[in-house]
Amino acid sequence: MLEVGAGTGVTLAHYPRSIARLVLCEPDAHMQRKLKKKADAPALRNIEISDASLDSLPFEAGEFDAVVCSLVLCSVPDQRAALAEIAAY
Repeated sequence: MLEVGAGTGVTLAHYPRSIARLVLCEPDAHMQRKLKKKADAPALRNIEISDASLDSLPFEAGEFDAVVCSLVLCSVPDQRAALAEIAAY
């Protein structure tokens, strides 16, 4: 599972523990510090944090079963390009 624009991690509580791999992308350093604190909770596991942004995701096409994009497209200048990038994964 890939989440782009993970922000401070408000969605983390909604992921089941059964996820084999959860990659959280957050390019903003301030938000990423808060995200890391939440992701380090003992109840969470198999989490990777990346500073990648929507315009340059460093993953292989088809690498993820699903992509979550919540509360992020409102801050992206080119939504069509962002959605095209997400669709590759």
